[in-house]
Amino acid sequence: MYEGVLKRAQAMLGSLSIPCIPMSNNYHELPTVWAHGFGTHLVSGLRLLGARFDAALFPNDEPYAIPITAWGSTPLSNPYCRAGTSP
Repeated sequence: MYEGVLKRAQAMLGSLSIPCIPMSNNYHELPTVWAHGFGTHLVSGLRLLGARFDAALFPNDEPYAIPITAWGSTPLSNPYCRAGTSP
């Protein structure tokens, strides 16, 4: 699965002349529910690149109009995913 996702990411980013930086980790070994923690999982990868880049995009996947449920990314929590700053 990783290889397929990586190839698609490389093709998409390559079409925009953006280098792809492959990463992997052992997050799947933790006793967590993906739907509850995927936001912090994504941010942990971004934190590894913090010294190389000034910013990263972490989009909202749901609008404010949708009631907030136990989900790993919300419009209310995503602003707190920025390194070294507060919303």
